[in-house]
Amino acid sequence: VIGANTYALVASYFDDGVQIIDITTPLEPLVTNAIEDGVGGFTELDGAFGITTVVIGANTYALVASYFDDGVQIIDITDPTVLTLVSSVQDGVGGFTELDGAFGITTEEIGANTYALVASYYDNGVQIINMTTPSLPTAVSAIEDDVGGFTELNGANGITTIEIGANTYALVASPVDNGVQ
Repeated sequence: VIGANTYALVASYFDDGVQIIDITTPLEPLVTNAIEDGVGGFTELDGAFGITTVVIGANTYALVASYFDDGVQIIDITDPTVLTLVSSVQDGVGGFTELDGAFGITTEEIGANTYALVASYYDNGVQIINMTTPSLPTAVSAIEDDVGGFTELNGANGITTIEIGANTYALVASPVDNGVQ
């Protein structure tokens, strides 16, 4: 929901982009906007797969996990008719080590910080990104299959978070391990 309208955001793996659809009136969906990899400075949308939204301050952002670009594209969608490139992160650059085959993505607020958690299919792990300042995302930490007691991250693709009491947990699906970490 942005303003008085409800939108669907669709990551398009084969079209390498994102489609935004106004679904305020479900029987009359309206195309609002679309972006694609390599157009308008958007460089991390090749194989766009996972997508999530987060509100930080007064702005709404779309975070798109890119399977082939091995990264995350951060887009300001506060005005869905004018999509604004904010930043991006890529595997192997700036301390990001677990984004090869970026697949699933979710966000979580912990204290005053907003984090993105990205499941990485080829790196067999999860990259944790501080998104509190969307224009300057930073690598916080990463976990990897068979390191530090993690045994169910091979081919990590789905991810979500859950809060139980005072603790926040990430649940990661692993189709290769046939399990959940």
